[in-house]
Amino acid sequence: MNTTTPTPTKTDKKFLALFILVPVLIIGFIAVYTMNFLKEEQEFQRIKAEAATICENAGITDVIAHVEGPEKGYGYKTYTLTVTYKGTEKIGSGKLRNILEALNQIDITLKDSIMTSRFRMDGEHYWISAYDGTIYRGITPISTPAGTQSTYISGNPYEGMSEDSINYTDLGPADDVEKCKDFSALREERRTKTYRWYNANGRTKAIATVSYKNGEGYVSSFSLLEYDAEAVKEACEKLKEEKKSTGSDPYHAGDYSDPEDFYEDYYDDFYDYEDAEDYYYDHS
Repeated sequence: MNTTTPTPTKTDKKFLALFILVPVLIIGFIAVYTMNFLKEEQEFQRIKAEAATICENAGITDVIAHVEGPEKGYGYKTYTLTVTYKGTEKIGSGKLRNILEALNQIDITLKDSIMTSRFRMDGEHYWISAYDGTIYRGITPISTPAGTQSTYISGNPYEGMSEDSINYTDLGPADDVEKCKDFSALREERRTKTYRWYNANGRTKAIATVSYKNGEGYVSSFSLLEYDAEAVKEACEKLKEEKKSTGSDPYHAGDYSDPEDFYEDYYDDFYDYEDAEDYYYDHS
């Protein structure tokens, strides 16, 4: 019995070509995807290693670097480098600026890609503006480059704030700045300054202490003092009457030549200058 092999039709040839082509395309797609993935991972490893080296050169080692993205827009893919600092040591604004500027210099070589950098510390993100070099904590400006005018900062001074920014909060410039005793002779970490703000009656309404490390000053403590004016006035009046009735003068008003000098030494014990002045004339 004679058997003949059927001649493949054009349709059969097309199906055969597709049968061979589809696996080839799939394999090619997987190969390209794998190569791009490996190239991206290699690039991320390089970026993270550079970030860690920058931090080590600045004297900090407890960091974790992570690259996120991409986000697509305007024809570019945007990646974000986040370096998280887990150490407990405070970082001055000078060191923070050096780190942020160096992180911003790290380039990403992936095609049509750009990268932004930020530094995470104590749960807050810090980043530096490429426009004017201002350092931000979240959306709040906290430090401007030397030689430029500081930006207004909403709120009050807070622990960790650069000394450069302390006069640009809602409180305005401090009314008095006092250096600790032997300020210039002390080691840097022993030096302190006390910033004070006064209310309309001359009473202290806020105090900030500035400490120093690595050549930078930072706010190490801040206190906002609130007074119940009526309660203070009532207590002062009562105390004044008691002193009159006993004839005692624990403040030695007679030792002062004028009420201004007297008030300067005892302003915390009187409601206002007029109150101290009345006491002075009653006892001198």
